[in-house]
Amino acid sequence: MFVTVLLSRLLAPPEGTPPTGPALGTVYYTEAPGDSAATRVAGASVNAAIYVAFVAGVTCCIFLLFRFHFVRTIWAYMSLSGLSIFAFMGGYLALRLLQVLAVPLDALSFAFALWNFSVVGILATFILPLPLRLRQLYLVFVGVVTALWFSHLPPLTTWALLLLMALYDIAAVLCPGGPLKAIVELAQQRNTAIPALVYESRPLRRGISVAAPPAPGGEAPPVVADAEAAAAPGPVVEPAEEAGEPTASEANLEEEEEERSVKLGLGDFIFYSLLVGRASQTDLLTAAACYLGIVAGLGATLALLTLVQQALPALPLSIALGALLFVLSRWLLEPLVVSLASAQVLL
Repeated sequence: MFVTVLLSRLLAPPEGTPPTGPALGTVYYTEAPGDSAATRVAGASVNAAIYVAFVAGVTCCIFLLFRFHFVRTIWAYMSLSGLSIFAFMGGYLALRLLQVLAVPLDALSFAFALWNFSVVGILATFILPLPLRLRQLYLVFVGVVTALWFSHLPPLTTWALLLLMALYDIAAVLCPGGPLKAIVELAQQRNTAIPALVYESRPLRRGISVAAPPAPGGEAPPVVADAEAAAAPGPVVEPAEEAGEPTASEANLEEEEEERSVKLGLGDFIFYSLLVGRASQTDLLTAAACYLGIVAGLGATLALLTLVQQALPALPLSIALGALLFVLSRWLLEPLVVSLASAQVLL
């Protein structure tokens, strides 16, 4: 979220620039300066509904592929999508940064660096069990780039999208027959990993922590749709004195860390960052308030998770608190602070 705010303010498009976000975000309606408020709200709602319907359709397709054991097809699709994010969207973002910061770089060096970055990103995210820190780094990059892409949507479309995605998250995870709920239950029955981008944070221990291999069809402990957490921290062990095959105790420790790890769907991080990035286009005080609301909502969701012991949607509470604090900060706190500063009143 911090990186999204930083880049959103650094790479803000000039005034009057048309929206350049996802095409589905403006497929039905594009804001015009002379449109009324009712027209804008209605058009933004339809745009957001179309995008959410597309997400629901893709999720159902992934469930069907997972149900009939076409896991390699899912990973191939995700690898191509990841390549487009790393190579094309990431390359465009890098070019913008080089232009804004006035950093000279020749085309061959840029292409060589972008190629290596993209290939390592595909390997770390989808194919090889590379170190967990490296995988986390690439997942953060995916979240930042995608959130910046969405931040170019019109403001009303952005807020409508956040609201409808939170409602869809509730239905998909909690309702009987919801696509995310069905995927999680199927993965638990088969004791396999969910074919999805999941950000994972494990308990700290000495030695190198390695991410669970995301190989298609590979055996791995089940992953909860949005988050999976446990209260107790992981044990601390000394590194092995001699290199070799992992012992039974090391294997058990790795399995315990996997079970105690905190896991969150990458889509949740994207929409968290989108909310904070949109707020930062107003002012940093509002962005800070939204950040606190999101963190508080995520903490409340994790606390509920320890009580109910089942998959929970991670968007609703965070989006609701973030939007509430946006309204309070934008129309109550900010005018108060500005008026007090103008009157040179210090509290």
